[in-house]
Amino acid sequence: MISTLETSYSSDDAETWSADSSDDNTTQGVVLELAYQVIWNHFCGFFPEEDHPTFNLGSQRAYRKLYSMLAKHKGLFAHFKDEIRKDWDAGTGILTLRLMDTMLHDQCQERFLETLKKEMNHLLTTYPSLRPFRDNLIFGRHARICYKKKQSRVPSFHASPDGQLSYGGKRSFILEVEHGESDESISQKVDGYYWNAPSPEYTLLVINLQDALPATSASQHYHHQGSVSMWSPTVDRNKDYTVRCFIKNRIFRDRDGQAMPGELLIPFELLLPPNERRKIPLDARSATIRFSFESLSELVRQSEEMEQSMEEETNAAEKRPPARKVTMMDEDGSIMWEREGPNLAPRPE
Repeated sequence: MISTLETSYSSDDAETWSADSSDDNTTQGVVLELAYQVIWNHFCGFFPEEDHPTFNLGSQRAYRKLYSMLAKHKGLFAHFKDEIRKDWDAGTGILTLRLMDTMLHDQCQERFLETLKKEMNHLLTTYPSLRPFRDNLIFGRHARICYKKKQSRVPSFHASPDGQLSYGGKRSFILEVEHGESDESISQKVDGYYWNAPSPEYTLLVINLQDALPATSASQHYHHQGSVSMWSPTVDRNKDYTVRCFIKNRIFRDRDGQAMPGELLIPFELLLPPNERRKIPLDARSATIRFSFESLSELVRQSEEMEQSMEEETNAAEKRPPARKVTMMDEDGSIMWEREGPNLAPRPE
């Protein structure tokens, strides 16, 4: 049984486990078993060292095989489908399990979405005619995107956006916050979002944070370089879609933590599905949300501070001497149990 495999995934083994050689069934089998083991461990409450373990399965056929392996255990299969955020694209053959995000990632995501919401509401003071459109824009978080080909139970594309907006029940805006991804990797993700969608009606915004340079001392703050990209579709009378890149890999913050000159412009209409944009009154067609690069850089700085603060708190807790004695009492003041020192023995019954 694969569930009893002694092999475990480790970030020390490889950044991406690869099975892209269709002639090497042994290699593909090993990668599938490793992916299965990571999913099984997560189901059992254990996390790998890598936050986003990635497996190059090589083909949709291999992903179908992984589905079949997981489906043999009902609870495990449900956990994989409902509890694990994942990215899969049959076009690249790469499966990424988004098991845990960093504090930096979560803080950037939340701060950007919160600022976006405030700026959307602020636009209403200048363009009150946008009120009905704003009221129909609903913020969401990790609602999954899943596309399947006809008569197939296995998705050919799976994505778990970091944030999104919906309008009238249609997904209209997607936010992805990446950490340390290459330009090529981001291009593949963008292609997947638009190539696989039956009707690509959403604007896609990607913020990419490059790994910080190592600090020279424990007290020195580290900085991440940040860049931003954005794409959005239009549709003509023949229902043909054209996806336009508005800004690509534009650096808004350098590795020294300094904001670059410039700004990110998000026309309000791009938050709506293409077919809804023409309904915006003429006096509000120019409504635009502006993020100065300085404000984006500050957003990252605040997120870095939060992450570093958490790391310092964790390190300090590990260095604290253990309590000499701990006493547990019930509501009547009666002693339930006592322990002295770092006693790891089982608690008394």
